[in-house]
Amino acid sequence: NLQKNKLKLDGKLPGFSNYLLVNGIMNTVFEAAKSKNEQLLAIAISAYDQLPKGMSPLQKDEIYMQYYQRSNDTNQYLKYAANYSNNLMIISNDTIAQRDKATAQSFEKRISAGDYAKLDSAQLASMRTYIAHMESDRISLMLNNNAWAVFEKSSDKKVLQDALNWSKHSLELAPDNSMYLDTYANLLYKLGRNEEAIKYEELAAKIGKKTNEGTFETIRKMNAGEKTWKEEQIK
Repeated sequence: NLQKNKLKLDGKLPGFSNYLLVNGIMNTVFEAAKSKNEQLLAIAISAYDQLPKGMSPLQKDEIYMQYYQRSNDTNQYLKYAANYSNNLMIISNDTIAQRDKATAQSFEKRISAGDYAKLDSAQLASMRTYIAHMESDRISLMLNNNAWAVFEKSSDKKVLQDALNWSKHSLELAPDNSMYLDTYANLLYKLGRNEEAIKYEELAAKIGKKTNEGTFETIRKMNAGEKTWKEEQIK
């Protein structure tokens, strides 16, 4: 229905149909994953392919990641997570900074136009802080999440090394994030680089003061030579 009435809807709310279509696509992907229905997944992908280029915040690999993660197909999930992360890795820091700057400038124009007149100064300041690093935050989060998934699900040294590279880049974008430091430390440990792992895990504990109980247990395990992960059977 959205596709059939797209022009009519865009005439009243420009671009809003694409927003609704993306939500509909992802809802379809989630529904397909519940029953492992790849035919329904194909319908969602077909709808994605019909979106105007550059109008979706999602990448196709990200859609497949969501499907295979929710349908518990670890091998396929890791495959698409690798594709997606490697594509993020080739985006230069300058490009990320330019995107953040453009988003911030667009936000300021909307403020000047009166779009946020109902917000007080504290709310605007909070939004400015969030928007100033929105693209770098998005990329660093996705790299960290995919690196952590590899840590939990794979023992392949090459795959783990790739994940370590993603994790390292997430820290370049967000160096004071204790969660990202924890991911990096655990990957180092699983790769047998124990001294480095303990160093970064201790740094994670120092930075993440309110959430470091689990980090201290990880440090204990690392010092004792115990596993910090559970073995998972690959499907």
